[in-house]
Amino acid sequence: MECLQEFNGAPDGDKDSRQKALEKEFVLLAKKLLYGGFFLVKDKSGNDVYKIEIQTVEFYYHEETISDNGIYDPIVYHRNGRYPSNPDLPVPVFPIMTLHTHQSGIDITFEEKDGKYRASALIRAFTVFDFRIKEYVKWDEAKENTDGIYHHRKEKPYIDERSQFLYYYINGFDINSGKSLTEWIPNKDVDYDSCPIYFGRRKNAYENKEKKILDKRKWAFSSYVVSFTHSNSEKEKFDKYASRISIL
Repeated sequence: MECLQEFNGAPDGDKDSRQKALEKEFVLLAKKLLYGGFFLVKDKSGNDVYKIEIQTVEFYYHEETISDNGIYDPIVYHRNGRYPSNPDLPVPVFPIMTLHTHQSGIDITFEEKDGKYRASALIRAFTVFDFRIKEYVKWDEAKENTDGIYHHRKEKPYIDERSQFLYYYINGFDINSGKSLTEWIPNKDVDYDSCPIYFGRRKNAYENKEKKILDKRKWAFSSYVVSFTHSNSEKEKFDKYASRISIL
């Protein structure tokens, strides 16, 4: 995905101007992720299995160098000092478009090649089309010692806001051939200016978790109006992004 490869982090300047510039970059990236393509999951024989479209994405950005105008995001999973067993050792840099699985779901990474900053997009909500039955599907967990169940229908996609459930569809990595069974397929001739986009705070992202103070940065973007309650009982409802930003 070229837009992730062209991302260069926040520009020089004071912290406020850097953060505003970064947010504009996130809007551009969000439109590409929400409308510019989809994940295609194949089986080992090369047959199409799932089409996964992103509906809500949350951006995370953390600079590793300490400075007065630095932008930091301590809740980033893949950053230096996150793990107490080796706090002084840098974590390796992920190649761009790495799918990073962690306890909150799956990130699409676009870190700086030398590790100056960590950047990723969490797939917070998604839809799944199953090519085998030619219907949209949604997986429900097993209850009372029974197997789970796939709901399925032809017309309207299920929007799944359970980010960890993406594991059921994007999973299993071939370490022998080095080939991925999941690839990004770009959509053609997208009129991005006509694509609606909504934005708000990231779910349960805290500036101070002990005091239950939410991070105010609106780094979450969606193709629909998102509404939920944070774990500190504050309600969140996304607003429509009104500014017109053209994508080349």
